[in-house]
Amino acid sequence: MNNNLGFMQNRRVGLVFLLICLGLFLQAEITPNQIIFKTTVPVQIKGTKTGLNAFDSFLTQQGVKQIKPIKGMHQPNYYLANVSEMPSIQTLQQLSFYGIQYVQPNHISKLHTIPNDPLYNQQFHYICSIPDAWNYTTGSKYIKIGVVDSGVLIHHPDLWQNIAINPNEIPDNGIDDDNNGYIDDWCGWDFTDAPEMAENAIGDYIGQDNDVEDENYHGTHVSGIAGAVGNNGIGISGVCWNVGILPIRAGFRTLDNQGYLQDDDVSAAIIYATDNGCNVINMSWGDPDYSAIIADACEYAYSKGVVLIASAGNDGVSGLSYPAKLSTVISVGSVNNAKQRSTFSSYGVDLDLVAVGENVLSTYKLDPGEQYFRLNGTSMSAAFVSGAAALLLSLHPDLSPAEVRASLLTSTDDLYSVGFDIQTGHGLLNVKKILDNLAPPYLEITSPQDQLGISGSVPIIGSVYGPDFADYTVCYKLDDDANDPYWKDVTTHQMDPITHLEQVHNSELATFYIPDYFPEGKYLLRLQYEKKINNMNRYNYYRTVYVDRSAPVIRSETVSGFTRWNRQNLQYYVSANFNEKVNASLKITASDGQIYNVYSTLADSIHIFKLPSYIPEGMISVQFVATNITGLTSVSDTFNDLLNIHYCLIPHYGYTKEVIGPPQKPLLRKRDYNGNGVSEYVSMEIPASGYGPVKAFELCSGEHIETNDFGDAFWPLDIGSTYTTGSKSELLLLRVENAELWLTPLGGNYPSNSNDSLVIALDTGISGGVMADYDNDGKTEILLVKNLPAERVIQAYKRISTGALVQRNTLSNPTTTYSRNNFVPTIIVENLDGDNYPDILCADTDGDIMIYEIINPTEHHLRWTTRLPVGNTYILTSGDFDGDGNKDFFVAGYNTDITNPNLSFWYGEGFRNTGNNTYSSMGNIMFNEVSTLNSITNADLDKDGCNEIILAITPNLYILKYSNGNFTPVYYDESYRNYQVVTLEDENGAVRIMANIHSDGDNAVSAQWIPSASFTGPATPANLTVKPLNENSINISWISTGAPEYVLYRKDETGNTVSYNLSAATNYTDTGLQQGKAYQYAIAAIDPSYTPSESNKGPWIEGIPLPKPDVIEISLAGQKELRLLFNQAMPNDIINPGHYFISNGLGNPISANSISGNYGVQLRFRNNFPPIDSLFVIELRNLTGISGVDPVQNFYTFSYQEDVIPPEISQVNVLPSQRGIIITFSEEILPNPALHLANYILHCPQNDPDNTIVSIAHSVDTVTITFAEKLKFTNYAYYLEINNITDLAGNLISPQGNLARFGIQNLNNLDHLNVFPNPVTSKHPQEATFINFPLNKKGKIAIYNSGGQLVFKDDIGPFFEGSNNITYTWNLKNNDQRPVSSGVYFYVVEMGGKLKRGKLAIIK
Repeated sequence: MNNNLGFMQNRRVGLVFLLICLGLFLQAEITPNQIIFKTTVPVQIKGTKTGLNAFDSFLTQQGVKQIKPIKGMHQPNYYLANVSEMPSIQTLQQLSFYGIQYVQPNHISKLHTIPNDPLYNQQFHYICSIPDAWNYTTGSKYIKIGVVDSGVLIHHPDLWQNIAINPNEIPDNGIDDDNNGYIDDWCGWDFTDAPEMAENAIGDYIGQDNDVEDENYHGTHVSGIAGAVGNNGIGISGVCWNVGILPIRAGFRTLDNQGYLQDDDVSAAIIYATDNGCNVINMSWGDPDYSAIIADACEYAYSKGVVLIASAGNDGVSGLSYPAKLSTVISVGSVNNAKQRSTFSSYGVDLDLVAVGENVLSTYKLDPGEQYFRLNGTSMSAAFVSGAAALLLSLHPDLSPAEVRASLLTSTDDLYSVGFDIQTGHGLLNVKKILDNLAPPYLEITSPQDQLGISGSVPIIGSVYGPDFADYTVCYKLDDDANDPYWKDVTTHQMDPITHLEQVHNSELATFYIPDYFPEGKYLLRLQYEKKINNMNRYNYYRTVYVDRSAPVIRSETVSGFTRWNRQNLQYYVSANFNEKVNASLKITASDGQIYNVYSTLADSIHIFKLPSYIPEGMISVQFVATNITGLTSVSDTFNDLLNIHYCLIPHYGYTKEVIGPPQKPLLRKRDYNGNGVSEYVSMEIPASGYGPVKAFELCSGEHIETNDFGDAFWPLDIGSTYTTGSKSELLLLRVENAELWLTPLGGNYPSNSNDSLVIALDTGISGGVMADYDNDGKTEILLVKNLPAERVIQAYKRISTGALVQRNTLSNPTTTYSRNNFVPTIIVENLDGDNYPDILCADTDGDIMIYEIINPTEHHLRWTTRLPVGNTYILTSGDFDGDGNKDFFVAGYNTDITNPNLSFWYGEGFRNTGNNTYSSMGNIMFNEVSTLNSITNADLDKDGCNEIILAITPNLYILKYSNGNFTPVYYDESYRNYQVVTLEDENGAVRIMANIHSDGDNAVSAQWIPSASFTGPATPANLTVKPLNENSINISWISTGAPEYVLYRKDETGNTVSYNLSAATNYTDTGLQQGKAYQYAIAAIDPSYTPSESNKGPWIEGIPLPKPDVIEISLAGQKELRLLFNQAMPNDIINPGHYFISNGLGNPISANSISGNYGVQLRFRNNFPPIDSLFVIELRNLTGISGVDPVQNFYTFSYQEDVIPPEISQVNVLPSQRGIIITFSEEILPNPALHLANYILHCPQNDPDNTIVSIAHSVDTVTITFAEKLKFTNYAYYLEINNITDLAGNLISPQGNLARFGIQNLNNLDHLNVFPNPVTSKHPQEATFINFPLNKKGKIAIYNSGGQLVFKDDIGPFFEGSNNITYTWNLKNNDQRPVSSGVYFYVVEMGGKLKRGKLAIIK
C-alpha cells in the first residue's frame, strides 16, 4: 500500500514537473511589438483609432503607433497594430472588448516540413517556393511521372523507394503477365533501338528490352529533381517527395559522350507512358525540327489526360525546341539563382514559364562520391515543373492537363515586366501559389489542329472561362519572324483586336478569316485571357498552323535516278525535290509493264526512294504523288525512261587475305631508315584506348619484320626531313593535341626522344598535319591543322637559316558555313596543275574542298574551291587515276540521318586539272553503310599506269578503277575501323594492301591482301534476292548470266552447307525449313565452256522463315486514332505512314507510332473518322514481317465506334455514416465489372491500415462502396484505384482517371491525434509519426522520459485544409540529435490553447 502510494505521489510530482516544463516550453516565438485583432462589427480606422472606445483605450495604454488592415484575408475585419509595449500572451488571451472577437500576437511560425536530407541546404528549392508548398503536400505514390529520357538508375539510394513498380508483371519470367505487349516490364521499358548508329553509339542501344538503367545519367539527374525521396536522411529532396517515377528509356550515349533520342523510340515511349498510367510525362530533350510522329504521340497523351512538360531548349535564342513548342506541351525555360534568365535558355512568344536550371544539384551516379552532381540546362528546369505538377495532382488527381497548365501559369512570380514576357513566359514557377490557386482560368484551342495546315477561313474552336474573366482576344502573327512583332486579330487583321466579352465552353472562339490575298506561311495563334482585376496579368494559349492554299509542286529538274553500292550489290534510287514539305509516294512502271509503289517515311521537301531489288532489269518510268501538310495532293507528270536497271556484282576475287597481327595505324609515307635498301613503314598498334606503341617494320619474304621500337606511345603523323631533303629522318607526331618533332640522333637511324635535344615542341591545339615542300624550295616544311577559338586553320612552319622552326603562313578557311569552319586533319601537298607552286589540297567538315598555294612567307592564296553535296569530307587522296601522267585527286564524305536511312550514305568524287588552278569533276560514286574510322589511299595495283583507289570505309573495303569515265568497283571485301589503309610493295613488285578487319566481339586485327591469279571461270550471278514466304519456305531469285546451270548453296546456323543444282533457273523455293532458324544462301553459275566451270560464289544472303503477319485486332483509340495489333512483333519500318491507307476519304495517316513492343501500331489521321454505317477498309501497302514475309492479306475491314472516350472518375463523396463513399463516373458504366470486388484496390492511411471494402452497389454512373470500418480522421488521404471498369461501349477506364482521393479531414481539435507505430520496435523504421492535427493552428510538441525529463521539443503547424501526408515525424532523437533509449515516453501537444497527452513506447 505504501509502495503504491509512494508511486502515486512520485507520479504526481512528475506530472507537476511536466506541466512546469511545458509552461516554460510554450513561450511562443512572436513578432515584437505587433498584435493582431479581429473585429465583429464594422469599423473605420482613423489614424490609431478603431472607433471602439474600450479597445482604443487599451491600445493607447500599449502605445499604439499604427493600425492597418491585413490584406488578402477572405473578410475585411482583420487588423495589425504596432505598439510600444507588448502585452503578455496571458493578458491577450484574457482580453474581452465589445466588437472584438480576439486579440493575439503575430506569431513567427517555423516550417516543419524542412527535410532532414543532408544536401537539402545546397538546393535552390526556395527560389520556386517549394518548401512552403510542402506544408500542403509532399506528394502521393499513386501519382506517376513518366521520365522519358536516357533511363534511370533505379537502385540509386535516393530514388529506389519512389520507382514505380508494375504489380501485374512478374520480373524476368519471360511472360507478358499483364498482356500489355511488353514482356517483363516490371519497372518501365527501354525503347532504345538504334543498330544503325553502331559506330557512334556505345552501351545499350540495340533492341528494346526491360533494362532501363541510365548510362548517360541525364535521366537520373532529372528524376532526382522531380522526385528524389525526401526526409530520408540521404542526399537531396525532390520537389515531390512521394511519387511514382516510371523510368522509360529512349536515349543512348555516343562516343563523344552526348545523349541522343530517336523520334520513333521517343514517340513509342510517350504512348507507353500514357497507356501505363502516367499522370505527368517529363521530356527534358528536344530538337529544332518539328516531328509529326512525336507531335501525334503527345496529342494522344494529352487527350488521355496526361500533363506533358518539356525543356524549352539550350540554344539561348528566340525560338523553342520541339516538343516544347507543341500546344499540348508545357514549355519550361531556365533562370539562375539570381532569378535572371539563363544565357543558354531558349525563349520566345510561346514560352510558358521558367524554373531553376543552373547549377542544380541532383542524383547522378551510383559510385560513392559521384552520387550527386550539379548540371545546367532547361532539362533541369522542366523537371522542377514536373515535380510541381505531381504535387498538384496528389491533391487534385481529377485535374485535366489544361487545368494543370492553367494552375501553373497563373501562379507564377513576375520577373521582368508584369504579366507575360518572351524572356520568362508567364513568370517563375511558384509551387505554393499553385496549390493555393483553386480556381484558375481555363483556356484551350481544340481546332484547327496544332502544326497542321489550313487552306481557307476556319472557325477557331475551344474554351475560355474563369472566375475572374473579363474578356478574351484571338490573334495571330508570323511564327519565328523577328521582323513581325505585332499581333493581329484573326478576323479583322487589325492590331487592335476584337474584345470578346462572353465566356466560351467548347464552341467557336472566333473565325480565322483568310482572304485570297492572305500570305501563305507558318502562323502562331494566340488565345489571350484578361482578368477583371490586375488585368496586366494576362494568360496565353498558343497554337501553330500553316496557311497553304496551293498543292505541292515537284521541281522537275531535280528528278533523277542514281545508284549506290550496298556491299557487293548495286542498289537503285530515285530522288526528287518539292517546293514544300510533303509526304510522297513513287509509282514505278517497270520494263515488263508491272507497277511498283514506294512510300516515303517522313514529310520532307527532299525525297529519296530506294527501289525494290525485285524490279526487273530494263528501263523504268516514274510518277510522284505528293500531299502537303494541309492535305492538298498533286500528281506529277510521268518521267519516262528515267533509269535503266541493270544489276551488277563487285568481284570478290583477285586477292588472298591474311591476318598479320594486332590492329595498326600505319603512316602512308615509307622510308629506308636503316639503309638496307628495303623501305620501312612506321605504325602505331591500336590499343583499346589512348595511344599504342609505335614501331617500324619492313616487308621481307611476306613477313612484317620489326626493325625498331620507338619506345613510346603516340599518334604518328608523318615522316620527313626539314634540314635537307634526304637527310636524317624526323618524325612528326601528336600527344593529345600537342605536336612534336623527333630528330634522329647522331649515329642513329631512327628518330628518338632519348634526350630533350631531340624533341621539338611545335604547337598545341593540333589535330593533323603533313611534312612536305609546300613552297617549291627543295626543302621539307610542316603544315599543321590548328584549332583556334573561332576556327581551325592550317599553320605553316619553316626551318630558317639559324636552324629554328618558325611559324609562317596561316591559311584560313573563308568558305560559308552554318556554324564553324573546321579543316579535317588530312592535308595533301602535290603539284596538281603543273605550275611553279605546289598545291595544298584540304577539306572541311561541311563539305568544302580547297586548294591553296603558298607564294612566299607572307603571301598565299586560295586558288580553287568547290563543295560536295555531303559534309564530313575526311578522306582525300591524290594520284594519276586516268593514266594521263598528271595527278588527279579524290575526296569522299558522308551524310547520316537517324530517322531516314535513305539519307545515310557515302559520296566520293574525283577531280582532274583542266588548266592553271582550274579543276573539273571526273565523276562520282556512292556507297551505303556509314560508320566512323575510315581511310583512303591509292596505288597502281595492276601496273597499268593508272592508280586504283582503295577505300576502307567500315564495314567495307573497295578497290575503285577509273574507266570509261566512271569510278567502278573492281574488288570488294570487308574492313573495320581503319585510321589508315596503306599499300606495300614486296620484293617481287607485287603491291599488297594493309588494313584492319573485324575479329571477335568488338575487336580488330590487321590484315594484308596479296594479289592472286586472275579468275577465268564464268561470271557470278548478281542481285541474289532472298524472300521468306512463310514459316517453312523461302524463295530465292537471281539475275541470269546465260549459264546453262546454277548451283544454290544453303548454310544453316551450325555451318552445315547443302547445295542444289538447278538447270537454267533464276529462282528456287526452298521448303521444309525450320521456323525461326536463320539460313544463308549463295549462288554460283556453272558453265562447262569455262575453266573452272563454276563461278565464284556470290555474297551470302540471310533469310528467316516466319509465319505470315496478320492483323488480329483493329480498334479506334480516339476520334482520329486507329490501333492495329498483329500476331507477331513487326519490324521498325512499321512506323512508316505510307504502309497504311484508309477508305472513305481518310487516306494515309499523318503519323504512325509503334505500340506493344512493335506488336502494334497506332495511326493518327488528319480528320476525324466519319460516323458511317458501312465498313472502313484499311489497305496494307508494302508492309512485311521482320524477315520480309508478306502478310496474310493486304485488306482488312472495321466498323465505326461511336464512343471511344474512356470513363473516368468525376466525383467522390464520403457518406454521412463515414462507412462508405459514392463515386460518380463521367458516363454510365457496365454493372458486371463495376460490381467485381477485385477491380478495386483500397490504399488506407497508416492509422487505418486494416480497413477493407465489404460491398459494392452500382447504379447507372455511380458505385457505392461500403467499408468494414468507419473512415478515421487523418491528415493522410485514402486512395482508391479502380481498374477494368468499362462504359457501355466497352471502353476501359482511363489509367489517368481511375484514382479517387478522399478522407475525413475536418479536424478542429486534438481529439483524434494519434501516433504510430506504437510501440516502435527494431522492426520498424526508427521514427514515430503523429497525425490528425487540427487545421490552421500552430502549436508545440514536447516529449519526456518516464522520469519527467524533457527529451525533445519543437514547433508544429499550422496544417492546412486539403493537406496530404502532412504529419509530424519524430526521429527518436533528443534535441542534441542523439538516439533515445528504449522505454516509455510521454508526449504533450499544445495547439490552439488545448493540450493532448499520450504515451509512446520504444523497444529497441
